[in-house]
Amino acid sequence: MTSLTTHACLLVATLVLMCACALAIDPGTATGCYVHNAMRHTVEKDGCRPYEITVSGCWGRCATIEVPALEPPFVTASHPVCGFTSYEERHVQLPDCDPGVDPTYTYQNARRCECSTIDSSNTMYSYRPDYFVSKK
Repeated sequence: MTSLTTHACLLVATLVLMCACALAIDPGTATGCYVHNAMRHTVEKDGCRPYEITVSGCWGRCATIEVPALEPPFVTASHPVCGFTSYEERHVQLPDCDPGVDPTYTYQNARRCECSTIDSSNTMYSYRPDYFVSKK
């Protein structure tokens, strides 16, 4: 009986520790940039039925500054964003395509993310208001 009680106590302690670690990062206040492995997207390709895939992307908050200055341009600012610095190309075979349609779909999957300034020559920035809507 003692062995069973010891095992039960260890299990409960492990679960409590896991929950405490999971709650240690508050996404409402934490800064940093991380790979997020649970972004669901629906692939749409002509001649194929929609197909849902899981994509790794970047998630996080980056520290920004904006300081007034007495001389033009009257402000010193830094507004980095969370984005990927390394990615891999992934290929998936769509399961339900018309005959003669290539079922291969290629997408980018984040491998490493960090806060950096946007380079508009190679970065497209867009806002998806539906991404942040709470689904209660």
